[in-house]
Amino acid sequence: MAAWLGIVAVLVQVSAFSLRRGSRRVARQDSCRGVFWDGFSRVACETDITPADHRLYFKEHACVGMPPGSSCRLQELGMTPSLCFDFCRQHKEMKFFGIEYGRDCYCGMYFHPKSTGGGDCNLPCEGDNKEMCGGPEKSSLFEMHFCDNAAEKVNMVKDMAAEAQKKAEPAKKDAEQVFDDANALSDAWQLGVCSIKPQGELVCSLNKGWVDMGIKANEAANEVDKAVTVLEKAEKTLEEAETAVKDAGDKVTGEQAGKQDTAVEALKDASVSLTSAAEGINSTLSALAGPISGDKVMEKYEDHFQALGDPDKGWHAICALEPITGQSYIGLKAKDSLAACATKCFGLVTGTDACVGFNYQAIDELAACQLLTEKGLTKPALSKSVPIFEVSNSKMEKMKLTDISCYTKKAFMGSHPSGPLGSEVVKQITVDR
Repeated sequence: MAAWLGIVAVLVQVSAFSLRRGSRRVARQDSCRGVFWDGFSRVACETDITPADHRLYFKEHACVGMPPGSSCRLQELGMTPSLCFDFCRQHKEMKFFGIEYGRDCYCGMYFHPKSTGGGDCNLPCEGDNKEMCGGPEKSSLFEMHFCDNAAEKVNMVKDMAAEAQKKAEPAKKDAEQVFDDANALSDAWQLGVCSIKPQGELVCSLNKGWVDMGIKANEAANEVDKAVTVLEKAEKTLEEAETAVKDAGDKVTGEQAGKQDTAVEALKDASVSLTSAAEGINSTLSALAGPISGDKVMEKYEDHFQALGDPDKGWHAICALEPITGQSYIGLKAKDSLAACATKCFGLVTGTDACVGFNYQAIDELAACQLLTEKGLTKPALSKSVPIFEVSNSKMEKMKLTDISCYTKKAFMGSHPSGPLGSEVVKQITVDR
């Protein structure tokens, strides 16, 4: 520490001589343009005994050159390290800046610490109470540095913004497709059996679930829209700030450079928010789709499930069994969406919500399935049966659905405790009905 203080003492003498003579010690080549310093870091909390005439004070010089009688906006701002930096950075001979008493900013070519106590840097900055700006006796001291990366940062955040938009666009498109198709499926679900209790009421109620899930997809898409609006505004602000810095050339001010820095950070934050919103869409769609994405598919699900109704003769079944709570799904069709729903049902074998089968629907690019319990079995004769509605080919085509089907586990149908199960057609649904 003693050796370091000795070096500082030498710097004090050399720097004082240079400052008094008005010399400008430039650490970069003469060909450099624009603001000298492009970053800063907090280095100390010290009693700085640098002479006042070796400091450049914000309150005395921030508004120098303004027309007489005009108000100085900078003087009206609460002091922060960033504001002090923006003032000091444009003075290329300065290497450090300090803030004391929570508000007084000054620049210097050096600082001269004198560690004799005097408390801590515990006064909040006037412009940001989360930052400390010196204390009653000590200064918060900062070193300014040059990384030569201002242009690199601008390009980096522009790339971030472009990448965020690239990822968000297909996610938003998928969410909007789910929303549109969910509403199309709900609108098409005109079966004419809602007055039949309880089975008709049960199958007619499916459309409310599709609408609700579509709304969730649309809400996620709206979050992307909001994030895109913020990002586009941030892009415009950065473009304006960047143009101002380029047009100013060697005469760029700390305020102009600070605006560019702020715009860079704003665009970075907006890019992160947009990426997060896109990930939110993917998470929402994944939760809504469940097994429909087709990631896990059992081989030859037909060996374990049977289709009710009579598909070969053009009759497609809707099983009127109660769905398992939380096990209804909707999403963009994958190649094996139907098999994937069977796979999900096959794995739910225990508890009161054991899956005995599933309903499946498809329209446009959308598929939906509902995993079913055995609640709702009827007993039209000696043995129990699965109540179904049969939908004709012509009715399904008029509804513009590409698939309506119900599959039940063969083991469930063949080895029920009450005996082998059959199916009971509650009603056949045709175009005329």
